[in-house]
Amino acid sequence: MAPTGAHGDPRLSESFSAPHPHHPERMKYNRSSSDAISYEDLLVAQYLEGLKKAETTGSRKRLNRPTKHASPYMQRLAQSDHMVTSATQSLPKTRRPISAVPAGRSSARERKRIDVKFMVDGGTAPGNEQEAGEEEKSQRKAKLRPMSAPVYKTKRPWSAKSITSTTTSIRSRRGAKALYKVQPQVIRATVYKNGGQSDATRVTAHSMKTFLEACTLKLGLQFAARRIFLIDGTEVKFSEEIPKDSEVFISCGEPYKDPFSNVKGDAHKKLYAAWTMNGVVLPTEAKKKTKSALSKRMRKMLETKMRRVMIFRNGDGTEMVETTASAENFGRFLDDCTVRLGLTSPSRMIFSWTGAEITDINEVPLLDRCLQTSTTPLYGPVWISKGERFSPKGVKAFLDTTIKFCKQKLHAAHSYKKQLQYGLAGQTQQITVIEILSKTEQELQKELQETEEGIEEFSEAKRKLQDILDEIQDSAMEEEGAGANYTMTHIKEFDSSHRLVGQQGIRLKVYENGQDEAAETVFFNLREASKGIGNSQVLLLQRLLDVITRCAPMKKTTTALSKVVTKIFDREGKELTDVIALKNDQEVWSSFGEPFIDPNVFCLQLTLDKVQGMSLFQDRNVAVREPLTSEDIPKGEEKPSNWEATIGFPILYDYEEVTYDLNKDILDNKQLAVDKHELDITGHFLQHKENPGMVLYSELALQPKKKQGSRDVWPPRSQTWVINKRGQIYCRTMPQLALAVVEKWKVHKLFADDETTAEGLAVGMEKRQPGNPFQQWEFSDDGFISSSAEPGLVLTYIENKVQDDDAVTMDMMMGLGQEQTATTDQPKETSPDSYEPDFDSYDDDRQEEAKEEKTDGAKTEKDPFPGQVYSVAVIPRLPARHPWAKAQRWALKQEKLENLGQWKHTKAQNPLWNKLAYSWPVNAKGEWNEDCDWPMEGYLIPYAPPIKKMTRKASTEVDLNDGGDQRVPSMRTVPLRLRVLKNGEKDVQRMAHVIGPDLTNMMRDLNKTAMNGKRPHRRSLSRDKNLDRQEEEMTKRKQAKKDDLKALEFQLFLDRCTALLNLPFAARRLYDQDGKEHHNLDNLQRDQLAFVSCGEAWSDPNLSSQEQQRRMILATLAADVNAMKEFCALRNPMNIVLDVDGQLAAGSPLVVNPIAVTPEERQHIIRGPTPEPEDEENETEGDPYANLSAHERAHMVSEQRAEGLKWPWERVLNVGLDEVIEVNQGSPKEEPAFTNQDLYKKFRPKQPKSPRSNHLAHQRFVFEDGFLAVKSAPYLVVGLEQPEIELSRVVLCKKNPEDPTMRWEADTQGFIRSKANPELVLGVQMPSLKSDDDGTTCSSFYNQPVSLQHQRIEKYGMANQKWSFEKETGFMDAFSADVRDKEVTAANKANVCTFAVCGETPVDQAGFVVMGVKSSEPLMVCAACARSMRANTRLRKLEKNTEFICAVGLAPQRGVKMIGCFQCLSGKVDLSTFEASNSLSQYDKELKRLRQMSSARIIAREISAYQHVQTVRILAHRNGDGRTTEGVLMVGSTVRGFLDQCTYHLQLSTAGRRIYTQDGTLILTVSDLIHWNLACYGLSGMDINDQQDGEKKEKNGEKRKESLDLKTSSVLRIPVEVWVSCGEQFARPEHVDYRRKLLLQQREERAGVVLELEKEKHILRQMQGRRTHGMEGPQYISTLSPDAPVMVEGGWTQPSIGEVRKSLTVHQLENHLQEVKGQQKQQSNHSTKSVVDGSKKLYSQPNMKRVKAYKNGDPPDKWTFVWGSSIPEILQDGTNRLDLRKTAGQLFTPDGRKLTTFEEIKRDQLVCVSYGDHYKGSKGSRSQVEVKANWSRARKKDGPQATEITVTSNKHPAVTVDPFGPPALALTAQGTESEKPDH
Repeated sequence: MAPTGAHGDPRLSESFSAPHPHHPERMKYNRSSSDAISYEDLLVAQYLEGLKKAETTGSRKRLNRPTKHASPYMQRLAQSDHMVTSATQSLPKTRRPISAVPAGRSSARERKRIDVKFMVDGGTAPGNEQEAGEEEKSQRKAKLRPMSAPVYKTKRPWSAKSITSTTTSIRSRRGAKALYKVQPQVIRATVYKNGGQSDATRVTAHSMKTFLEACTLKLGLQFAARRIFLIDGTEVKFSEEIPKDSEVFISCGEPYKDPFSNVKGDAHKKLYAAWTMNGVVLPTEAKKKTKSALSKRMRKMLETKMRRVMIFRNGDGTEMVETTASAENFGRFLDDCTVRLGLTSPSRMIFSWTGAEITDINEVPLLDRCLQTSTTPLYGPVWISKGERFSPKGVKAFLDTTIKFCKQKLHAAHSYKKQLQYGLAGQTQQITVIEILSKTEQELQKELQETEEGIEEFSEAKRKLQDILDEIQDSAMEEEGAGANYTMTHIKEFDSSHRLVGQQGIRLKVYENGQDEAAETVFFNLREASKGIGNSQVLLLQRLLDVITRCAPMKKTTTALSKVVTKIFDREGKELTDVIALKNDQEVWSSFGEPFIDPNVFCLQLTLDKVQGMSLFQDRNVAVREPLTSEDIPKGEEKPSNWEATIGFPILYDYEEVTYDLNKDILDNKQLAVDKHELDITGHFLQHKENPGMVLYSELALQPKKKQGSRDVWPPRSQTWVINKRGQIYCRTMPQLALAVVEKWKVHKLFADDETTAEGLAVGMEKRQPGNPFQQWEFSDDGFISSSAEPGLVLTYIENKVQDDDAVTMDMMMGLGQEQTATTDQPKETSPDSYEPDFDSYDDDRQEEAKEEKTDGAKTEKDPFPGQVYSVAVIPRLPARHPWAKAQRWALKQEKLENLGQWKHTKAQNPLWNKLAYSWPVNAKGEWNEDCDWPMEGYLIPYAPPIKKMTRKASTEVDLNDGGDQRVPSMRTVPLRLRVLKNGEKDVQRMAHVIGPDLTNMMRDLNKTAMNGKRPHRRSLSRDKNLDRQEEEMTKRKQAKKDDLKALEFQLFLDRCTALLNLPFAARRLYDQDGKEHHNLDNLQRDQLAFVSCGEAWSDPNLSSQEQQRRMILATLAADVNAMKEFCALRNPMNIVLDVDGQLAAGSPLVVNPIAVTPEERQHIIRGPTPEPEDEENETEGDPYANLSAHERAHMVSEQRAEGLKWPWERVLNVGLDEVIEVNQGSPKEEPAFTNQDLYKKFRPKQPKSPRSNHLAHQRFVFEDGFLAVKSAPYLVVGLEQPEIELSRVVLCKKNPEDPTMRWEADTQGFIRSKANPELVLGVQMPSLKSDDDGTTCSSFYNQPVSLQHQRIEKYGMANQKWSFEKETGFMDAFSADVRDKEVTAANKANVCTFAVCGETPVDQAGFVVMGVKSSEPLMVCAACARSMRANTRLRKLEKNTEFICAVGLAPQRGVKMIGCFQCLSGKVDLSTFEASNSLSQYDKELKRLRQMSSARIIAREISAYQHVQTVRILAHRNGDGRTTEGVLMVGSTVRGFLDQCTYHLQLSTAGRRIYTQDGTLILTVSDLIHWNLACYGLSGMDINDQQDGEKKEKNGEKRKESLDLKTSSVLRIPVEVWVSCGEQFARPEHVDYRRKLLLQQREERAGVVLELEKEKHILRQMQGRRTHGMEGPQYISTLSPDAPVMVEGGWTQPSIGEVRKSLTVHQLENHLQEVKGQQKQQSNHSTKSVVDGSKKLYSQPNMKRVKAYKNGDPPDKWTFVWGSSIPEILQDGTNRLDLRKTAGQLFTPDGRKLTTFEEIKRDQLVCVSYGDHYKGSKGSRSQVEVKANWSRARKKDGPQATEITVTSNKHPAVTVDPFGPPALALTAQGTESEKPDH
């Protein structure tokens, strides 16, 4: 590490010591541009001064490392002596740890403050400049030799010097303490919460940081402790300021609170309180110094002559706005008024309340003092105008309100004045204001005087305001009469044709197609619309349609295919195309693509015309009809009692004489009237009883239906018809007339199609005659009316109607029943005020009829009476599917309040009758419907839908209009009605008729507009496969929409069942009488009996009560168990990533699915490039588009289509030269020739697969520039399916940089937020819960969609909204949260109480507060329990984050009865991390056991006997570790769960199997552990079940039991030390600790010998090395021995005498070390010898051995540990651990030798386990597999006969031996079996 400071970094030293350009001889530090000395400059100056002194005084006589000066940028940590240094500074390289270095401060650290001399001036003093220069020169001379050159003081090497010798000598000279005497500083104090006197605790720490952390934990503060105060309020900054054993107060950042403030206040009040006659008088508080009521801004305003002004809009006197105005800037005041009032144009004029214009702020009047609201004066009011005339209406409203306020104040002041006068007079009995009694006479006099002054002020203000009101009263009345034109009188009015006006616009009243109400007024600017289109009427019409679309949007209830208006019609149904021809206020009807629908519903109406009798030339009497005017019949004379029906023309009538003496013109008019409007005088008429000259003629007509009592209908109730049981039909307005068949008038006409002929008898109104068969009518059960006189003829409406030939319109009319087509003529108004028929029109009609054939009227062949027109006749019944059979169907519409619900008694099969509330007088049998109120009264509606369903194919199709070609699939369009009972209810009288929702329009819209009305268009044969695929996809989507509609219908039906049956919870399941559950309403019949439940299983009402109770109990328990299963299935989702559902194309939804790679492959992707997936062998080669995108497929299809359009010679000519050469010479791309094509196809290289066909590409994304894009297709990004919806589904979209909904932002908490709305995050939709009774199917997160959700604010319960993005792989992992968060999220979804998951640990989760329950603490429940309690309990949602425990789990302890989401197992289930699986398996087995029982009482007893969860804390150790290692704290409720936790936390090699206590007791249950723990504390007799169940205790000995319970609860809080074993024998912790201690002691004993031995060995190696390094040659000495004449002595190979001696010493030390070890071994064996005699059988220990076992046939390296005390135990344990199919029976050594005795087995010996086979070796299994493979290959190649070989041999006559049988010696001897005794 490079050194720092002046000697280290040259740049740093140059920046500090470089001379200033203006003062080269002076040291200069950096100074800011403002010439101000900064704190940094002072630090640098002080640092440089230290460097200078060190250089001048330092001596270089001996080599020392350069002194490291403290950097000026080294800062001290708060409240500590540690310093933050830069990364370039290095610590001293000492052998001792850094913690052992004494905390003494060096000279650099002792410099706490900056020297004062550096604060005087930034540079060097003038007197010291020369000295500084000389010192600098001397330094430069001394630095001629580089600093790196060493100067040795002595010859002692540098390596032999101690690093800390210099520091130690300096420290010893200074008299510093030795290291062992230095004691750390300790802070010890008693701490309280800020402002509190209770909950004190004692805290000890070594530093302020640890002291504050300890205070946070021990005081249980919600936030971290940050400030410390002494008892007098002094804040502590350093640890030295805290006295030992003092009392301090801890704050989380808030200021000091006096803990004795309340006590001081109470004591002060008690001391100085006084008793008076009026009660206790508390001491007065010391008056504080009052502050000015004016703010700084207000005072500044007063100084700058600003005024507060009250302003109003012109014409408004209620909405006051206050603003400030400057007397010097009037224009700015106008601008402020514009902004404050929100005017659309600038303010131009200001008026006072008298209407005078104000041009100066000083003219604004000051408001009366009594009306002021503050001390700052308020001016005004004034009214702001945008240029219009003054409007006194606003001033009048303001004055009225203010005068009323003054009156209220005066009334109150007078009342108070009267009370004060009573007080002064001493009339205390009259006083009602209590405060007056406590006031003195002087105070009363003062109050009276102030009240009188106030009365005078308000009276004066009232008088002034009243004068102003009287002054403007006339102007206000004038404005009220003139209206809005009053303020615009000063504006000149132009005519619409003026040139300044330009082309006039159009104002239209737009109605929706088929509606005559809620008109929208639309303004169309013709001038602007005509620009840029020339004379094109089409473009002008299109612009008008666009304006109508924008101003009159489509309603949500319509079923139109489009949202854009495409056509407009007038009232008659004529399409309007000429925009110029439209007029103002013209009524138009908009269409969204559908044909015109008449907005009116037509009904049969009685019309009356005036009749005039004339005597023609005294030859004959005639009757001529005339129009009836309002003057003809006075008001009130239309009552039926004033009229008399006559047969024939009335006798008492004075005919008008028509003679030849009359004027020719009059005579011609009379003759013309007779020719066109003559009536049959033998008909039926109405004559006024008092005025015989008034005669009326009745006629039938079809008119738009009006409401009851409408004034547009005359005579009143002329549309109301009455039907009695005699079969008569008469009108309510004239009951003396009845509907009758006119026998003498025959009808012959054509319907509107000009093809169908209507021949029959006319129907009119005749005098009512009982018993007349022509007036009696019969009603069929299918909606037809026939005459009793003519049974073969039915009543038919025969008038022409527009668009009757339009099949679509008629289908809509039949479907909706209210959309009728319009008539040819404008509907007649029959009111006397408006009915004025044009008599000349009759002449025109007669002239046209004379030119045409007699087919347009209902007349006879000769037509002698042209005035009689019949619109209704009786004709033969047409076929059921005839196009005009609908004109013969009728219905009765009852809308009177008395008979409003009569339609329910009509049993019609067609649901449209119920929808339209139509009635019919007969039932399905053709009899009178006695359920109706007779006589029946209502509207008579023609063109009614059929009562019965008309089907062509009953199973597949339904025809809704007779003769229509349109057919719809068989989906029920009838609102289904069922008889519904509660689940298990026997009493049928308690049923409720529930009618399902009417989804007719939605279902029809689905049939017509599936896939948005688009069908695939076949353009070429090459796209047949793609088109088939599209059609299949369309069919699937259509079926999905149908399923969604069925689900919606079913859910709405259940909602209605919940309300009608008053269920405690929402209805969720539906059953029929047989107990079959239905998930939709398709298979149910009308009025079928059904049973609904709130989620529980089917309860048969025919069963006995005990059996029902049994099933109910079991169903409740099963529901709890199923909830546990759902929780376990959802609690820990892992390896789930974001995935694309379907192809990688725009619109594909995003889901979550398991990751497509293994963990090893994922790590490989992180380490290296992405592996390309291999092609599957079974991949289909027939589909060339399988691995291509939609874009690529489109290109290929277009190329194929273009190729198919070419002529053959064009295909040849367009071939390239390369392709021709390739064809001639052979394509190089052809497969090369191989001798074995099968092997080539098998081993040929596979082509890389397109990433689109690989599922891995669907799960990899990239996060760039806020876009979350697919890695293999970056143009596809994550977006919203419907951006306009706030919570939309997430899909793939094409990248659009301008769309903010496609940009995302990932934060550190794991949320992915939308940049368009940061409050919305990506989240996984939670799966819907399964409703299976058996619980076999559980929910899963697989394939769950991803949507945009609101972010949850709780800490736990939002795991589905947390993600983690891995940049290397591109995987977006879902549920990236901790285990607790996942479990709480799963619990909230699975309806599991969080108390069962988290226990008594407070958790920040979503919850509710239970209201209305008496409890000392607020009861808070989790979301799952709240859903179950919401029907019976009032709940309030928690508004902010709160950590709480679900009160349902604590209910038994608190004594509160609460039932949460668990009905049977509340508080008895532990679903924590390691206990959930065990609890589920336990209760699942218990449920299966209880289902075998038949007694409900026993089952209930068994369930109630379940114990509550007994949570125990243990401190777990590994078996054999003793207490030397720190135990792991665990919490659980079962031994099995504890074993799982121990396996995980203690990191055991194998699963934990046994738990022992410290005395070796084997723990089998948690109860055993609790009892053992209580016994250790002397509480062995306590019953823990009483405490858990919370039962009531007896009064005798209650205190003693409570104390014992207190002791028990305190004992159970203490963790129990346990030791976990994997199956081995228990090792006592004290023995283990003793052995470990003994080993350490023995090691210390051997340490001296080992050290000496190593030293001698080292010396010996050094001696040997020096000898071999010298390489000295030997000496050759001659000898006299003939065998060895030359002897070699010396040399480097011969050890020296010193080496021999040293080797002897080493040998002696080694022997001594072995002796010490042997002695220690004997000592250890003696010390660990069992005290108990092991020879006895009671104390004999099993000889357990551990061996390494592997399966026979496997390689030996696949061994595993097996334990046993005998060979059978080893075989049994090996069977379990090796997962053998059979029980192991033999043991072999690796060389194949069989082990027969246990003594042959040694510890950790490698053995082979076999279950009966001979020893195979490592290749045995492979050879066996080869045999089987050869057998399979032979059968596959040559057939089954290849292995079915039978070998036969001929027996030798002399030798009786079977060559294929067993050897003779292996057979059992004869008689052996018979000798065996029978067992």
